[in-house]
Amino acid sequence: MTAAIRRPQPLGDAHRLEGFACGDEALDRWLTTIARQAQGAESARTYVVTQHGDHQVIGYFALTAAGI
Repeated sequence: MTAAIRRPQPLGDAHRLEGFACGDEALDRWLTTIARQAQGAESARTYVVTQHGDHQVIGYFALTAAGI
């Protein structure tokens, strides 16, 4: 039986980022080292995907503000 995947939700303190690996080292590093800082600075909003009953992040996307 496959665990149900939760819909994307804002990155929170309970979400576990360690061990996340999407296959792109730069994206992995951004999530694990910068996402929470950017969210605190209000320069990005990160949304994560987990399985029901688990806080380990298995996917994410982020919306960022950029200056021109």
